[in-house]
Amino acid sequence: MMGWMWVRLKNKILLAKLDNFYANQSMNTLQATVQELGFPTIEEFARFHALDILEHKLVMYEKELSNFQQKYGVELQDFEKNSSAFTKHSILEKEDDFIEWESILHSFKSVQRKITELKSETQIVSKIDYRKKLEDYFQNV
Repeated sequence: MMGWMWVRLKNKILLAKLDNFYANQSMNTLQATVQELGFPTIEEFARFHALDILEHKLVMYEKELSNFQQKYGVELQDFEKNSSAFTKHSILEKEDDFIEWESILHSFKSVQRKITELKSETQIVSKIDYRKKLEDYFQNV
């Protein structure tokens, strides 16, 4: 009975070592690929793409904020102070717009802060340099 338990334990240890080996192989492949794409580290690669995604979100929020500003002809603060002056729109529409507008403005500011924090955490090489490296890489593939 003790021999069978020993064999099972050895098999579990062997499987754990194999899992670790394949995880390291995968990480080595990922690191090599990231470096081949022109990024010094996986973290720098992730930071670059996180910034890229956040900057796209920022543009989307800017467009949505602009739509509300065009619809009412004022900034959110002015709309909030004098929403009754906008008689062209129903009370429910104005309330819904206000809630959405305020939410978008909050999200916009939050994304701006995240971008600032990510950029200040590191000496990130300019996105233009990375974009050029990525373009060159994909032209050669």
